[in-house]
Formats: sequence, structure tokens, C-alpha cells
Amino acid sequence: MAFSSESGVSTNLKFSKGWLHKLQRKHGFTSKVQHGEAGSTPQALVDTGRAQMLDITAGYSPVNVFNMDETSFFYCLSPHRSITRNRVPGTKKSKKRITLALTTNATGTDMIDPLFIGTAAKPRCFSGATGADLGFDYQSSKKAWMNGVIFNKYLTALDEKMVEQDRKILMLVDNA
Repeated sequence: MAFSSESGVSTNLKFSKGWLHKLQRKHGFTSKVQHGEAGSTPQALVDTGRAQMLDITAGYSPVNVFNMDETSFFYCLSPHRSITRNRVPGTKKSKKRITLALTTNATGTDMIDPLFIGTAAKPRCFSGATGADLGFDYQSSKKAWMNGVIFNKYLTALDEKMVEQDRKILMLVDNA
């Protein structure tokens, strides 16, 4: 705004999306991916896998078929896109993460509390409390990855919960 007042331009500037689009087009700015991956799964494999999955789950009610998947939140990662005229080289990506394990049944009616996995055994932001004290499941590993010990604890707790409810469930987990 200092530039606008020095140059005599109104300080009540309002830029629309259309203005930005025209500016980008006029000067050749586009949104470029700095880094990416390409790949797809052949449809024949998808069809075969779907048929196999239906066979596996056929003996269970959808309420008792659970799927667990992991995702990571890279909280220090810079954006992978940039508005520029030219190709921009990528930078070294931060690996600081929190991993989440999310589990729900096939109908979406039974969502298990998420499991958070960080690198600190006792994070400072917890102020001396545990994840359980704060109302969630928290575990730690050196790289904030799921490992065998954490997975076994998680499965044991889920098994105890299902035994209390007198339920036999099928848990689907990817192997990646």
C-alpha cells in the first residue's frame, strides 16, 4: 500500500478473480507443478481386485467390515505449485510429519477414534499430559511412521472394544 500512496494510486484497491486471471494471461503466468508423479492402474486389475474383495467380504455384514488407512500431514512442507512464467526447480522437501491412522466400517456408521503418530514421546504442546488425558490416541516412533509395535497396540485395543460389543469384524488394511 505504501507504493500506491507514493504513486498517487487509490489505497482502496480491490482485485477480482477476473483481474488476476487477465494479469496472468497477459504476462504468461501459469501454475506449474514443481514435482510430481505419474502412474495409473490398468482397469483389468481394478476389476479383478474388486471381484476378489467382494468374495472376501461376502461373509460379513457391511457394518462389520472395517477399513484402516494411514495418511500423513507434512506440517513443514512448502507448496508444490507456484505461479510463474518458467519452470521452477523443486526444493528439498521437509519430512516433518504427523501420521494418522483412520478406521471406519463400510457403512460409515462406526468411526474408530483416529490414531496420531508423532516423533516426540512426550510432546511439549501436551504440557505433560498424555494423548489419552487429552482425549485422543497418540503414539510415537522415530520417524512418525506406523510400526509393528504401534499397529499391534492399536489392533489389541480395537479387538478389546469389539469383544465388549460381542462383534466379529473383518479389518482391511493395505500393505504399503
